[in-house]
This record gives sequence, structure tokens and C-alpha cells, in this order.
Amino acid sequence: MADSSLVYQGYARGLDKNMIKQINAWAMQNREPDVTFYVRVTAQEAKRRIEERRLPLTSFEKEGSKFIEKLISGFDDIFATKKNGIILDGNLSRTEISNNAYKALTQWMQTNKMLHS
Repeated sequence: MADSSLVYQGYARGLDKNMIKQINAWAMQNREPDVTFYVRVTAQEAKRRIEERRLPLTSFEKEGSKFIEKLISGFDDIFATKKNGIILDGNLSRTEISNNAYKALTQWMQTNKMLHS
């Protein structure tokens, strides 16, 4: 949740990123998730999926392609150095994404000694 608020408000809307980080830290009582997934899609794929849903657009979805590109850039920036982040190719099928998520999480857990034998 903290990553999303930082990206949507800071990167895409241009609000003070440090202030957003401070608010997030306060709201989350300085806790962070053990691991976070970033299901990355291209701007074109995001737009296609939004249109395919045929639901009323949210205020964010009404922003258009440039806004989506800012979101992707923001998440890319955050996850470039995130130690507890796993990036998945969201352009793949749901089955492939699920399989990749399972494999990546299993590997992450083994690396971080979170699996019990």
C-alpha cells in the first residue's frame, strides 16, 4: 500500500515524496511487508485491460496514457533497489504469472531463511 500511495501521489501527481514516505511510515507504524510483488505491465497493456473491463473509469484511469507511464516509471524506480521486492512480468498469462510468483516467492523465502524444513 505504501508503494502505491508513493507512486500515485508522489511520482504521478507530483506531491512531496518525502512527506508521503513519512505519512506512510506513521500510518504503518514503521512496519514494512516482508515481501512485495510488482506485477509490471506496459502502458499499452494497462490501457488495453482498462478498456477491456468495460467498467466505469476511476479518477486515476481517466488520467490517460501519460499518467500510466508515470506510474510505471515510479514503480520501476522504487523496485530497482527494493530488497524485499519481486518483479513479475504482467504481460504473461495469468497462469504464467502465478507460476512465476510461486517460484520467485519460494526462492525469496529460501534466500531469507523463512521456509521450515
